[in-house]
Amino acid sequence: MKTTSDPGYIEDLIKRMNSDDELPQSGPFKSSRDTVSFQANREAERLDDLSVLSQIDERVHKGKKLKSGDSTDLAKILSELIRNTDDPTAIDLYLELIKRSPNTGGPTMYLISGAKNARIRECWGFVISQLGTKNSSVLSTAIEYFGAIGNKDGIPIIGDLLDADCNGVTNPMYCAMALEKIGHKDALPYLERAVSRHKKSRKREGIDARAYSAKAIQYLSVN
Repeated sequence: MKTTSDPGYIEDLIKRMNSDDELPQSGPFKSSRDTVSFQANREAERLDDLSVLSQIDERVHKGKKLKSGDSTDLAKILSELIRNTDDPTAIDLYLELIKRSPNTGGPTMYLISGAKNARIRECWGFVISQLGTKNSSVLSTAIEYFGAIGNKDGIPIIGDLLDADCNGVTNPMYCAMALEKIGHKDALPYLERAVSRHKKSRKREGIDARAYSAKAIQYLSVN
């Protein structure tokens, strides 16, 4: 196994992240921990050596456009590096990764998820550009991004989606959860309307929206 000081480390890490190989069983029961991919993904989550940026940069700029799998792998690795270092050069490279990635459901969801986990505020505009999606996973992850960033400016963005019940694309409970996470009382009108609107709902989405909105109202009322 290569170390971060080796020239081919990132290539090796990506191969291991996608490996189907199993490791010797570590306990009395077989576990996902006993796989090469599980261990490699945990390794990526601990990555904090900025010397690997040149290797990542080379892969980001390989060819005219990245393939879906390459985009997903690089989003995982680079976002973890940013989460652990908050390095501005790494953030700039993440924005370049977004530009060179295919604008399709899977890669877009992973790019937003990486930006959410690393709290990359510079991805705000990119995430806003995805709010018209018809992909449930993309929209729910985008909503979670605004909650993770925690900026008050996200309240009307999420609130409008809650008012529209996410246009039927995803469960509006994600909006209530994100508004609670932002933690500002400006969210209360949106949450109160959701509770009132879904008071008699029998559908799962309506019940969830009412329950999580009521929970958020309770939290915001005492904080």
